[in-house]
Amino acid sequence: MKKGGLIIYFITSLFVAIYDVRGAGRVVEKHPAIFVPQGTYEFETVPAGKTVLHDFIVQNTGDAPLIIEEVESDCGCTTMDFSKQIPPKGKGKVSVQLNTIDYGGNFITKYVEIFSNDPKKPVTSLIINGTVDKFIEEAEPVFAHLKGVVGKKIETEVTLTPTKKYPFKIVNLKTQKENNIDVILNQSGQVTGGIKYMIKIENLRNTPGHYHDLILAETDNPIRPELKIFVYGEIRKEK
Repeated sequence: MKKGGLIIYFITSLFVAIYDVRGAGRVVEKHPAIFVPQGTYEFETVPAGKTVLHDFIVQNTGDAPLIIEEVESDCGCTTMDFSKQIPPKGKGKVSVQLNTIDYGGNFITKYVEIFSNDPKKPVTSLIINGTVDKFIEEAEPVFAHLKGVVGKKIETEVTLTPTKKYPFKIVNLKTQKENNIDVILNQSGQVTGGIKYMIKIENLRNTPGHYHDLILAETDNPIRPELKIFVYGEIRKEK
């Protein structure tokens, strides 16, 4: 080999050796990778008030632990439980619990977002949707407001009308607290295709102030064995 060629050979070998030494000390960085096989769940039609439960499976297809930092929904009607950490190539879940009480008569779509340490996909969206039937004809939740002057008669009335699809009878009424209100289930009036229940609510408080109470209407329908009526009292002094 000629002298010039020999020099080039040694220089090239030196650079290769330096590169190999630097490369040998290099650590390949590992990352988690979130993957949700089915990110949308459509539930079967349910009556208003029935809770919808579903587990979304979450996979970690990366080579570092996946940390689920937080799970949030677009409304307060959804509660979640979730796997905090999923190992590489492992599986976890996000459990969603949807309260349908406010959505009778509607097709609803709710969004849930997963916040994780996946550097390429820090936010993953889930969708839960479906049809919610009315259980009663009235809008839910059912509210009653008692407003008046202390010492005078203060009363109101609410109605509960079963739908044809989910008939029921009210078998008992009870209040959550004592000494706030008296409740009477009036004679039911006939309506087209069924019965209309009328509940008379009378204030018992003889001191001014505000209060909250709850009437529980027990039914014979196992789908909704109990209906709630929220009562707000506003009793003031006579001017």
